[in-house]
Amino acid sequence: MVRISSVQLRNFRCFSELSLNFEGSPLVLITGANGSGKTSLLEALYYACFLRSFKASSPQELILDSVANRGFSLSLSISANLIDDLINIIVAPPERTVRLNQKAIRSHRDILNAYRVTSITQDDNELIQGAPQHRRYFLDQLITVAQPSYAKLLASYRRILENRNALLHQQHGRDKENYLTWTQQLLDQSILIRAERELWLEKLVEKITLFAATLKNGGSIKITYSPHEAPMTGKDAYEAYADREYGLHRSCVGAHLDDFSILFDGRAARYYASKGQQKLMLFLFKLSQASLIKEQAQQGVVLLIDDFLSDFDNQRLDETLELARSVGTQLLITSPQSGSGGLLKERLMGYNAHIITL
Repeated sequence: MVRISSVQLRNFRCFSELSLNFEGSPLVLITGANGSGKTSLLEALYYACFLRSFKASSPQELILDSVANRGFSLSLSISANLIDDLINIIVAPPERTVRLNQKAIRSHRDILNAYRVTSITQDDNELIQGAPQHRRYFLDQLITVAQPSYAKLLASYRRILENRNALLHQQHGRDKENYLTWTQQLLDQSILIRAERELWLEKLVEKITLFAATLKNGGSIKITYSPHEAPMTGKDAYEAYADREYGLHRSCVGAHLDDFSILFDGRAARYYASKGQQKLMLFLFKLSQASLIKEQAQQGVVLLIDDFLSDFDNQRLDETLELARSVGTQLLITSPQSGSGGLLKERLMGYNAHIITL
């Protein structure tokens, strides 16, 4: 099991200085009053894996005092199979220095060999209720973390899409020859991306179904991949889409427009599933993601759960905790000190959780 041993933050969000030791515990509860920095702590642990935030769009937003033009730093100690790794990150926009075991790295893909995380936050409900890009991002992130080579395919696709969109912005008439060339490349890459997405979505459905079967009233979940358009050639696309695309100055074909549908007990989950059912589905999605990553990479995953379990009753909480523990992930859970958070703390103490109060 991969475990975060300790973390040090400087000038990150609300923390001028923070140093925590998790004592290698597989279950950590982080509690505190509103505004104490619980979510910010998980955000830092997420940033250490992906070099991006699950909340902020710019690293400038993560700096404690961005007006003073200071940066932030974080250091993470990780243990796995008697091997210790150290991640050091210093960000002073526009500069960023990342080191893994004192060796400079450029991409988060280099971190994935040592450290992988999956997060669950309230905002993740967009996976169920939100627009297609949220579901595409979830699926692409799953594949990338489990199979880092997929990132190269996505990067190639984005370059082709950017070139194609640039062509559609030209003001001096249509260039049919280049349109057909870029369109065929886009469609060819779309075939490869869709094949990977459909393969991993099938694996995800198998996991979700298996986990749901262990729960009382887990419900039936069905997921279907939905390509934006039927298979076609560049010539077909020119005849069907050229007028619209040149008018909108953007691509209206390709895998960047695909989606997948989610049914709960035979009906669209976004409209008919209750809030509690949607939360349970989201938990199953994320836990299945962590399980697949662990199996593919043959490496543990850290599961970050931000104020998400407090609404579950004791039976559902026990079920979800047992499921998460069965996957063999380190669990870092945040909750408020009072109300349902207090009940969660009492429950987790029965699981010998390491308790940290901010």
